[in-house]
Order: sequence, then C-alpha cells, then structure tokens
Amino acid sequence: MSRTRLAAACAALTTLAMAGTAQAAKVQLPVLRTYEMRISMQMQSDFKFQHDPVGCNGRLPMGYDGAGQEIMKMSSPKPVLVQTVYAKGQDPSAMRKDLKPAYAITGTSKRSGGMTQVVCDKSPPSKVEPCLGEFPVHDEMELRFYKGKFQISTNSVQDTHSLITGCGNDSFDWDGATARTGYVLTHVAEGPAPARKFKTGSFSLRAFDRETCTVADFGASGSCATTWSYQVNFRRVKKARH
Repeated sequence: MSRTRLAAACAALTTLAMAGTAQAAKVQLPVLRTYEMRISMQMQSDFKFQHDPVGCNGRLPMGYDGAGQEIMKMSSPKPVLVQTVYAKGQDPSAMRKDLKPAYAITGTSKRSGGMTQVVCDKSPPSKVEPCLGEFPVHDEMELRFYKGKFQISTNSVQDTHSLITGCGNDSFDWDGATARTGYVLTHVAEGPAPARKFKTGSFSLRAFDRETCTVADFGASGSCATTWSYQVNFRRVKKARH
C-alpha cells in the first residue's frame, strides 16, 4: 500500500471513530429517581329528587322526595417509596420499591340527608337510614401513565356494601344516587402528567372526574352530581452521603 493510500485509510478510520463517539454521546440514559409518594382524595356528591306524579300506571305518583349528600376523604396512611423512570420520548413510570402492586388509602365517608318514597297509593319506607352517618372506608389504588396523562383507579375493586353494612340492595339506592359504577367505592380519574416533571425535584399530579346519576331512576325531576379529586404528591429522596 502506498504512503498516500495508507494516510487516506487512517483518516477515514479516524473520522468513523469520531462519528461513533459523537453518536454515543447523543444517547441519553433513562433518569431513575426515588420519591416518597402520598395519595389524597376527596369525593363530594349532592343529590335531590322529586317523585313523578303520574309514574304509577300513568295516573298515580311514584318515586322519591328528598335530598342527600356524601363527602368522602381518604389519604395514604404513610408515605410509600417509589422509583420513577423517565426517558425522552417515552411515558414515565412509577413503581413501589417493595414491588407491591397498589397503594393503600384510608379515611371516612360522611353521609347525610332524608328521603321519602311513594308507590301508587302507598308510602313504603325509603330505607335511607342505614346509609346515613359517618363510616370508615379504605381502598387500594393503582397508577398508569400514558400519552402525557396519568390515570388513578381502584386495584382491589372495593365495594361499598361490605364497608357500610345495611346500605345495600334492600335499602335506598345510595350508590346509584351518587353515580357510582355499580357499588364500587371509588371512581377512576385522569389528569395531566408532563414527563418533564419526572426530571425535577418534588412535584404533584392532580386528577379529576365528574359524574351524574340517572334522575329518572328516582323521580320525575331533580339533580345529582358527584366530583372526584385526587392528588398524588412526590417528594424527592436524595441518596445519603457516606
């Protein structure tokens, strides 16, 4: 090989090596961080109904008269250590350090109101009383991240009937009036989750949902609206220095 050709080959190899180094420098590794995570939530439902004056055979009254309210609050009994993963161009993720699948929340459901019932020419008891009062409640939640959003929902599908005994199939349909899905205690909600937050220090994510019931199931007129608000707080845990 001539000296000229040898110099050209060396120059080509040097150029390739420099290009490979530059390309490697552009590769960004995922950002892994540890946080203490807490969940808090509040649900509020307000409903009122008026019976249908001709709901029974088109000539006699049928339905409910009255109003009610439920305020449910729950939060994490203690913070949970999670590891988050962020990579450019991908949805972030969060996983418990102990690898458990869900996040426990506990609290209370406060229910108040009054209701009467009319069925044709009779006035049977509405059986709303077993649903009224303050009750301890709990659930297991899970998080999912996708397309710049996050979703929070029940992992255990906790039902209200086992938590609030007496307020079930034989009583006033409290779960229907509060626009629950069947008799599942909590409702799914979504909110924004910008990936850039997972590169910062402490931050919070918020999710919201609003549902309404079917008024015609209870009377001729009325209103019912239920709001669900969740907040997920991430507090950065820095590595201890040795």
